[in-house]
Amino acid sequence: AGSAHNFRFIRICMAPTKLRKNRPIIPHKDKLFYVRRLSKTAVEIERVFSATKQSFKLFTCSDIHIDNPKCKKEKFLADMQKAKDRGSAIIIVGDFLDLMQGKKDRRHNKADLLPTLVKDTYITRVVEYGIETLIPFKDNLAMISCGNHESSIVNHLEINPLALMVKELRDLGSQVEYMPYQGWVIIRLSISKKTAPLIKIFYNHGNF
Repeated sequence: AGSAHNFRFIRICMAPTKLRKNRPIIPHKDKLFYVRRLSKTAVEIERVFSATKQSFKLFTCSDIHIDNPKCKKEKFLADMQKAKDRGSAIIIVGDFLDLMQGKKDRRHNKADLLPTLVKDTYITRVVEYGIETLIPFKDNLAMISCGNHESSIVNHLEINPLALMVKELRDLGSQVEYMPYQGWVIIRLSISKKTAPLIKIFYNHGNF
């Protein structure tokens, strides 16, 4: 359902600990953190601190269904703004897009469309709508993964709207990575050229 939102704020502290030597750290310049893809199913988020007792904040959400009329968009945007204000890395775990109103979808009902999405090129317009929604948070976005709604479009229409959306966000300067239905998020907290033990988070959009 479009209202089935899930939100989590996670604080990961950089407490005093025995640090180990690490490979050279890529300078962050003006970035809050650095995102790098490690493999098809793993993405790393690195935060470099200037001292211990600092914290790294991670905001996770799923099942936003942003193009569904039942989506609580104002609530979503308020939480995203809170995450941005806190300097959080944001990961979206599946079904950011709903994509149920295509003419070939047996569940479709054009009368149930948001007015802004009533277009002949429906899927293209949904991708644009998703980009418009996320642009204000592009510097905080680290990962968006595929859910069952996006996977269904890939399987039936041989097009990946979520991957196209992520590509456009990256072209606009975001570090966000497109990820599959399940995989790993690796958190690397570093001070200078040393790093604390890695934090490994497994994600899955469905039941596991």
